[in-house]
Amino acid sequence: MTWATEPGARNVLPPPSRKACIFCGGAGTPFFEIPAIPIDVSALFRDADEARGAPMGRLALVFCERCGGIFNSAWDPAALSYDTRYENSLDASAVFGQYAEQLARRLTSTYATGNGSVVEIGCGQGRFLQEICRLSGSRGAGFDPSYHGPPRDGSVSVERRLFKAADAEGARLIICRHVLEHLEDPSLLITELAGIRQDGPDTVVYFEVPNAAIILDGALPWDLIYPHVSYFTLESLTGLFRRSGFHILDAGPAYSGQFLYVEATAASDAADDSEPPDTDAVQRLVASFPAMHRSIVDRWARYLEDTRRAGNRIAFWGAGAKGVTFLNLVPGARAIDCVIDLNPRKRDSFVPGTGQRVSDPEALKLIRPKVVVTLNPIYVPEIRERLSEMGIRATIVTEPSDAPRLQ
Repeated sequence: MTWATEPGARNVLPPPSRKACIFCGGAGTPFFEIPAIPIDVSALFRDADEARGAPMGRLALVFCERCGGIFNSAWDPAALSYDTRYENSLDASAVFGQYAEQLARRLTSTYATGNGSVVEIGCGQGRFLQEICRLSGSRGAGFDPSYHGPPRDGSVSVERRLFKAADAEGARLIICRHVLEHLEDPSLLITELAGIRQDGPDTVVYFEVPNAAIILDGALPWDLIYPHVSYFTLESLTGLFRRSGFHILDAGPAYSGQFLYVEATAASDAADDSEPPDTDAVQRLVASFPAMHRSIVDRWARYLEDTRRAGNRIAFWGAGAKGVTFLNLVPGARAIDCVIDLNPRKRDSFVPGTGQRVSDPEALKLIRPKVVVTLNPIYVPEIRERLSEMGIRATIVTEPSDAPRLQ
């Protein structure tokens, strides 16, 4: 791999040439760029210097007016590695755990799998697959190169490798959560799954991805990360499935609108693409996003500077992908006193790009922060409860304009 160096960045990957839309082949329009962001946002760096020297890549977003798709034209799959050092699990959060449990119950009650089999593409450490199989009495097969557990646990087996379409033969339910946005050609996987012919009841697929609309409207702009080549709106997601040979059973937002899901079965007839999707709403979001993103970054930079100047210690809660983006992009963020994450595997790792140490919540007892910054409002009640248990009185801030004035 050859690396180039740009002013203000380290090990910046030279972007490939990508002109056609990865969803439909249409011509795309560039609309937003970040010159350098960490490539391996979910890698566990155990050395601060290694983390500070983490490879950086370019984000160059393109919008396709034909299908409404959004993708990073500077994305290079060769730069990414999904191995046992990869860690993006949210299972340590009770809030996310409750969501996953409710989803598992809904899927098993809606699509009874009986004694059939369930396949999960990109199953992580297999916890969701285990829950599905426990509730339904099904057999489970998971596939993920980052898996580091035993090959078999009860009725669930997991292989440490990438999924192949042949692995889904005979499955009653195929699950793929937060994988599609990582694929260079997302339609290839979906088309292959649509082509699998099963004996007996129709196979149902459940796919889940981040919701691009909530990124573009400024609610969660930090979910722009290098490992995601594509960004889906509901229209572009369902359109992709229809064009790939699926009939949509259900689709919509989930997890307080932060995710999108689609449930589908292979269609008996080809989809009718004669009616182009309505992309006007997405076009408006795309047009306003660059200026809004600059405003958000500037607002956070001023808030961090003013808070620190007033002598208040700041802690940052959440060292996942969103947090890595924030800490690398916002001026002054790498000077934050303490970075916290509930995931025990992240403890004593270091943030890619900035080299800040990641600690568990107990570290807050030592620094006694006045402010705790977290980017995702859905976790505020969970954080507030944990702070209360430790006797820490701090202001939780998710948006600078809503934060109370500190003395």
